[in-house]
Amino acid sequence: MTSPKLPYAPNAFDAVNAEQSPRPEPSDDNLCPECNGTSVCSCRCFRRDSTCKNGHNWHTCTVHHVKVQGHSNHGTDTFSCTCLKGKR
Repeated sequence: MTSPKLPYAPNAFDAVNAEQSPRPEPSDDNLCPECNGTSVCSCRCFRRDSTCKNGHNWHTCTVHHVKVQGHSNHGTDTFSCTCLKGKR
């Protein structure tokens, strides 16, 4: 059974009715730590390098799970600390 509001047939992971599935709020991971703007692009890597519409860049420290301003170095170990907590 297809819904006239969906361009595809719903499956077990979709809401049967589009109104029953509210639009998700932006998660904290998608918000810029500098201006609180929503990310417009992000990398699919573990560090999730992101950029907001104002051009700010940030990534996530995979050890401490905190946002770090600036790009990460993809040439380093993925699970090494990139935040200030590891530099104490």
